[in-house]
Amino acid sequence: MLMGRRVILFIVLSLICFRLLAQVHTDDRYWPMPRNLCRKVPVDVCKLAVTYDFSFVTNDKGEISHDRPALEIGEKMTRYYSTYAEKMDSILFEMYQNDWVPTNRLGKPDWNNCIRWLWEDPEYQKDAWFLDVTTALGGDKMLVSYRFSCDEYQYEESMPLMQWEMMPGEKEILGYHCNSARTKFRGREWTVWFTTDIPYSYGPWKFCGLPGVILQAKDSKNLFDWTAIGIEQPEGRSIYEFGDVDVRQSDKPIPYNTGQLKKKSSRKEIADYWKRAFLLPITLSPLDGKDHGTWGADGKVVKITMVPVTSKRYYPELEPEL
Repeated sequence: MLMGRRVILFIVLSLICFRLLAQVHTDDRYWPMPRNLCRKVPVDVCKLAVTYDFSFVTNDKGEISHDRPALEIGEKMTRYYSTYAEKMDSILFEMYQNDWVPTNRLGKPDWNNCIRWLWEDPEYQKDAWFLDVTTALGGDKMLVSYRFSCDEYQYEESMPLMQWEMMPGEKEILGYHCNSARTKFRGREWTVWFTTDIPYSYGPWKFCGLPGVILQAKDSKNLFDWTAIGIEQPEGRSIYEFGDVDVRQSDKPIPYNTGQLKKKSSRKEIADYWKRAFLLPITLSPLDGKDHGTWGADGKVVKITMVPVTSKRYYPELEPEL
């Protein structure tokens, strides 16, 4: 009888501890679950696409990581997003559709090991920022979307009124003549290089307000650096967004993110989630609305909650002033 109770207790504890499928933590990093590509819809025609190498200091050891974001400018809108994140979504979606995803001991898709494999493979050792920034061309608002757990957390804000100071100096980037400008924005000082040869007043991330596309942006502490590595005027390329419902049929239902809701949030709330993603990622587990547990020092299961993050360690924070 005692043995039977121990078996039942073990099963219950296992169910609690393995309920970490809503997000993945590897090497103290955090990645949300992949997007459902059945919800990907074209919303504009891309007229110009700029691809950047985005390097950033990841931790207080000074280690540098790289993402490969793109800025797409269309007839009606712009979209800034990580091509590495999009590639990961595509690979994992294909893996699931073709039954390449192993199952865990609960018989569910083991996304933890899949994403861990993807990031341990030298070809995919990249650090994607799961961030989208979209604007209406010529509009006064931008929509910022971060992905945590199974959902997207969004807030809308006015286009930043960046006070640019023109700086001396000229240089070429990808064959385009560039001029320099400087601004302070939410706690950081930025120097950028822009080209009036491409007269769109946009750049990577939230940068805007200059008489040409920004091809390079660096902060004064050398923590962040966007440098354009490709510019094209593609034919037949669409700008996409992800809706709330499936717009096409898949060979199999997608159980890992059937919710994948767009949740209204705020810059302050997302800043807190972002900090957790680097400094205390396990505390993001409750975002999926379920109970999660981990082993405590005494060997007992402890419920995971969103406790305050008190660590003062460095993490990549673009806007230290809220």
